[in-house]
Amino acid sequence: MQKDEMADREWKILVVDDEPSIREIITFNLEVGGYIVEAAEDGEEAIQKAKECYPDLILLDVMLPDMDGMEVVKALRSNFRTSAIPIILVTAKRDIHDKVAGMKVGADDYITKPFSREDLLARVKMVLRRTLEMRDRNPLSNLPGNVSIETEILRRLEEKSDFSILYIDIDNFKPYNDRYGYSKGDQIIKMMAEVMLVIAEEYCAPDDLIGHIGGDDFALITRSKKIDEAAHLLLLEFCQRSREYFSQEDRARGFFTSTTRSGETKNFPCNLTLSIAIIQNYNQQFTRYGQLANAAAELKAYAKSKGGNRFVKERRETPSLGTAQE
Repeated sequence: MQKDEMADREWKILVVDDEPSIREIITFNLEVGGYIVEAAEDGEEAIQKAKECYPDLILLDVMLPDMDGMEVVKALRSNFRTSAIPIILVTAKRDIHDKVAGMKVGADDYITKPFSREDLLARVKMVLRRTLEMRDRNPLSNLPGNVSIETEILRRLEEKSDFSILYIDIDNFKPYNDRYGYSKGDQIIKMMAEVMLVIAEEYCAPDDLIGHIGGDDFALITRSKKIDEAAHLLLLEFCQRSREYFSQEDRARGFFTSTTRSGETKNFPCNLTLSIAIIQNYNQQFTRYGQLANAAAELKAYAKSKGGNRFVKERRETPSLGTAQE
């Protein structure tokens, strides 16, 4: 890992402690170390803030008034949105059994009170660096990337389990980028990741995977049997939210003008749509990754050829949602 990888981004840490003085000391020390800090004083607030601000790390006191740190860890690990956030338990107990118990429920590390600023910052940096090294995550969307996607598919193929994969592509993303610039395009990518998290929380299990293949391509790997409902809601939610990312002038006119990949000038509607290809591996239809990848590429091309805001599955397609949902 390059030395500047840690310094090249801003790290957000959620500090959870019911004692205001300790919370303030930890917050001060972390801010001096260059971190952005959010704070919570009990377990319920910690869980809510973790879902809202999605910190890079949680410093969690074991002894809390409403629910202890172990219960908070279990709750975070069982939620799709927070299951992958690294957690350091902060404990005054020196009994090795308490530390082992924390690791068993899903904590990544622990630090024992009292500790110095140097100890705190060293432990935080170590966990963040280790997380970076272990994770294959897109820096823009903060979603797992290609390596994680392929690994998860291979694992499920090896298990011979039934699962589905949604391959998702944002339609007309290049013309949007050309018209509004890459900064606005990045906002669309982040919004897309957020919409996928919202849908996954309703329809998927914590061990399912949302991935960012790259650019405007995403994937969702799930065992959910309500895949049609999830895909339909994803189409509607993304299309609706995307309208907020167009200028008032273009929205009033009803379209924006940009160029296609072939260089042709064209008018595009002021809402972005999705093309979704759904591959289902039931009863071991696919046994090798290459088989599945080829079928996915073929089905995705078919989805794109049929026009935006629809999903296709095993050559059966939904009617286009288009602008009828405005």
